[in-house]
Amino acid sequence: MIFENIEYFDNDILCNLDSRIFQYSLMSDIERKFLNGIVRKEKPKKILELGVCAGGSSAIILNAIKDNEDAFLYSVDYIAQYHDGEQQRDIGFCIPQYAPHLMDKWKLYTGGTAAEFLEEIGGDIDMCLIDTVHINPGELLDYLMILPFMKQHGIIVLHDISLHLTPHHENSITNCILFSAMQGDKTYPKSENVGRGFPNIGAAIIDKESQIQHITDILMLLGLEWTYMPTQKDCDSMLTLFSKHYDTHTFNLIQQIFVSQTKTSIIREELKKAQHEIYIKKRQYKKKWWFLCIPTRVLRQTILNAMLKQYGLDEESLVQKKKQRDSLFTSYYKDNKVAE
Repeated sequence: MIFENIEYFDNDILCNLDSRIFQYSLMSDIERKFLNGIVRKEKPKKILELGVCAGGSSAIILNAIKDNEDAFLYSVDYIAQYHDGEQQRDIGFCIPQYAPHLMDKWKLYTGGTAAEFLEEIGGDIDMCLIDTVHINPGELLDYLMILPFMKQHGIIVLHDISLHLTPHHENSITNCILFSAMQGDKTYPKSENVGRGFPNIGAAIIDKESQIQHITDILMLLGLEWTYMPTQKDCDSMLTLFSKHYDTHTFNLIQQIFVSQTKTSIIREELKKAQHEIYIKKRQYKKKWWFLCIPTRVLRQTILNAMLKQYGLDEESLVQKKKQRDSLFTSYYKDNKVAE
């Protein structure tokens, strides 16, 4: 097993960090030690971090590489500011505020996905920490973006691989399924116990060549329903990146998934809007005096359905609307020579 008991390796160095940083860290103590141990033992030179927030994990990595002259950290976050529950803060604020002496080995990119910055960052990445949104398509797209830029046998660390087991995070399955599908030698802290019985951070030495050959394993996961839809700008930048770094067959599969998920997202939003309109109309009608005078419940429901049908909001109309939308998209993408 790689990195056996890595969470205990050289973890005294964490004491060099200002303890106030840990107040903003989204990692547990053992997870911080696990990340620190990997960096200290493996001594990666080119490190990429996706998902920064306050900068807790950035500080851990920067502290671990401060005596490695050739090491450097590139951090990427989609947003430039976040709200911590008390106030608006800049992404990565912990570094300039609590660890300014570490900033000479750090470059922060904000305001876009990794696709916006990877060409500038370049390849031969020794290690990547992925810790972004935890819902589909999230880290699945992150992984596809960074894979061509990783070194063969580079290290990928995933945080929150068991987040879906905690209350109110049932949809946060992305890192768990991605970690399961990654091709490589994997490990995680055996000593972690956060009440779920499973580790919440894991690392893998990626067999890049094998993973690219078996990239369908990741694409099958990408075909699962997306919880959110990236903006058109983000989709365009990602597809441009994929077209440059994957073969034609793989790119066509990725493009088909984007088409399918876009279609599903629009249909879902239209149906949600229609269901909300139904709710509003029902409330309006049920408050009218003449509606309350209708003698039986069955008759009231029949009249209500007839009125909703006038607005195209009855169940039959909604089903028909979905079929028409599906037909529209099929025709559109065939005309644009994108196979459905």
